[in-house]
Amino acid sequence: MSLISLNETITIAISVKDRHSSADWYKSMLGFDMIYHADEAGWSELQTNTKGVTLGLGEHTRPAPGNCVPVFGAADLDTARQQLEQAKVR
Repeated sequence: MSLISLNETITIAISVKDRHSSADWYKSMLGFDMIYHADEAGWSELQTNTKGVTLGLGEHTRPAPGNCVPVFGAADLDTARQQLEQAKVR
């Protein structure tokens, strides 16, 4: 049994220079669906064609090639954090 409970979702987060044009590219080239743009946070998210997998676009002035971060969805974020801190995970 795992220390924390995860839900069945994952967001693949990548850095891009222009979220809106990148989102348009993923929609037209790969058929992804736009979930939302959070302009105040510099973040956009698209639903991929794979159940439970979304693509997050973080806008940066100088994105680093190959910069990709998997973000696992926690069933209860507060409980997960508490359990990880108790296990001395940093």
